[in-house]
Amino acid sequence: IDLKKMDEAIDDQTQMAFVCNPNNPTGALLDKTALTDFCLEAARKTLVFVDEVYYDYSTESDYPTMISLIKEGQDIVVSRTFSKIYGIAGIRVGYLVASEERAGKLRDALMATTNILGANAALSCLKYDADFYNHCLQKNNEAKELIYKALDNLGLTYIRSHTNFVFFHTKKDIKAIQDAFESKGILVGRAFPPYHDWCRVSTGLVKDIEVFCDRLPEVFS
Repeated sequence: IDLKKMDEAIDDQTQMAFVCNPNNPTGALLDKTALTDFCLEAARKTLVFVDEVYYDYSTESDYPTMISLIKEGQDIVVSRTFSKIYGIAGIRVGYLVASEERAGKLRDALMATTNILGANAALSCLKYDADFYNHCLQKNNEAKELIYKALDNLGLTYIRSHTNFVFFHTKKDIKAIQDAFESKGILVGRAFPPYHDWCRVSTGLVKDIEVFCDRLPEVFS
């Protein structure tokens, strides 16, 4: 992400600047200093929204969360979710971190709120699911290493991921790759324009990733 160009593009018509970190679909993580500088500068001109839904998967000891800037009084919103590592995507629970004033404005603008089941499921995740959380993180890392090894064996370029997916260079149109994998019973990620010759594959279960890795040479033979 070119943060400098993003900042230069902000004008008096800009209602919000949005950054996803770690990024979707690349899985890359922005430099903490660069992102902090961008948020401080952009927040002077518009609302800054930093999507940290893949935060749990990053193994960086100094993950560049922007929540600290909110605590300092900056007009920034950070999003997190229980849909990823906690595995309750079907219940649809996420949350925002923002100043009291900004949170009030957002609450007034919302059409709906989280239901009681979702809220209690999320609270239970935080209270009781530390072992499950760590298990999912371990298996995610294991699956990514399998994918990296399989891609290395074929000489395919990829981005080391801070998420639960890997983005790799197919050198072929993504539609052809999707069709080839589907013929072998595997579904891979959709197109992410303009990266039509890149593919995003989610980690899933380790046993499923082993199947993907077995079929990968057949697709690229």
